[in-house]
Amino acid sequence: MIIWVASTVLLCYLTLLPASRLTSPIAFPNSDKVFHGLFYFFISLIPGFSCSRSSSWISRLLGLCLFLMGVLLEFAQVSVPGRSFSYGDMASNFLGVLAGIIIAERIVCRCRFKGSST
Repeated sequence: MIIWVASTVLLCYLTLLPASRLTSPIAFPNSDKVFHGLFYFFISLIPGFSCSRSSSWISRLLGLCLFLMGVLLEFAQVSVPGRSFSYGDMASNFLGVLAGIIIAERIVCRCRFKGSST
C-alpha cells in the first residue's frame, strides 16, 4: 500500500502544479485526458490486487474515494495558475478508476479460479 499512497500523493502534486511548471512528454490533442485516465487506472489497480476477493468492497470504496478526490482536485485547479476545471478530466478519472477496479477484480478472480482447480 506504500506504492498506492505514494502514487496518490504524486497525483495530487501533479494535479495542483501550475501549468507553467508542467510539461508533457507526449503532446497530442486531449492528451491530458489520456494521462488522467491512465494515472487513475494505475492507482485503482493497486488496491484491487491488494484486497482479497472477500474484501473487494474495500477496493471499490477506495476507487470511489479516488474519484471523489479527483472531483475535488478539479475544483481546486481553478485557483492554480494556468489550470482550469474540466468535466472531461473528471470523466477520464472515472473511466480510469472503473477500468482499474474491473480489470483487477477479474484478474484476481481468474487467478483464484485457476489456483483452486488444480
